[in-house]
Amino acid sequence: MNNRLQTRVGLILVALLSVVLIPVPPVSAVKPVEYEKKQDNQASTWVEEGIKAAAGKTDNQKYAEMYTGKDLYTRPDPSASGGIRGCIVRPGEAIQWIMAIPPDDASLVYKGVVSGTKSNEFAFQGLPASKYDIIVVLNSSVYEGLNLMRGASTLTSPDKTSIQTAIAKAEKFYTKKVTHRLEGQTGKMTGTARAFCTFLREKESVDNRYIFYSDWRRHFMLVTLNDVGPGWQIVANRDLGGTFVKPDKGTIPVIYRKYLGSIRVTDSVVDLGDMDLSKVQK
Repeated sequence: MNNRLQTRVGLILVALLSVVLIPVPPVSAVKPVEYEKKQDNQASTWVEEGIKAAAGKTDNQKYAEMYTGKDLYTRPDPSASGGIRGCIVRPGEAIQWIMAIPPDDASLVYKGVVSGTKSNEFAFQGLPASKYDIIVVLNSSVYEGLNLMRGASTLTSPDKTSIQTAIAKAEKFYTKKVTHRLEGQTGKMTGTARAFCTFLREKESVDNRYIFYSDWRRHFMLVTLNDVGPGWQIVANRDLGGTFVKPDKGTIPVIYRKYLGSIRVTDSVVDLGDMDLSKVQK
């Protein structure tokens, strides 16, 4: 009798262990193929919803919904009381955007606030004490007062050719690069240079949401280069902002105005007053 009982108990234990050690997959478990199909369907739905939401919007409106550009520009310093303000009376165009850059640190790019009924007034606040160069972007032209290099430029013809080659190879997304102004100091392994450029994509593009853009993408760039021996190499490429444009606005004139550069700011707001950018001299 004891042997039979022991045998039954042993069988029961084996059965219980079998239940515990051999898990049974739940009925609702998704097979790998079904899971992949579900993921594909969800992704397709996400893309379709994004495309529907973008319908009827301009390329710039679609782009702004995803890329705010808030981290592109330097934030004003709340402890600084310096600033710059003014009004562009000529050309009679609205300011698209306006920037202030310390000549000795191109990584710092402050974006001004545009106001007024004609969008031709501007103001910078929270600027630390320094000198600043201003870039004004209008619809049909750009005015800039950049101090690209201290002293006179000594770049040679071979330097300029090598620099243009380096710029042309940069950022393959853009199909065309235009150098508007270039200055620097020649010297094998010691040469430095900076260039103000337009980088342009002369065809349509698609972002990572699969949103299609039919217009051309145009960016302004401040490019810093060093002579590395065999030639020149880009060491910094500061994006100054971009927009989608029609082909006739792919490249627009960039006009240098010395009085837009080296604006000294201390602990108060510098009022530049009414500015006629058509004048070569202030």
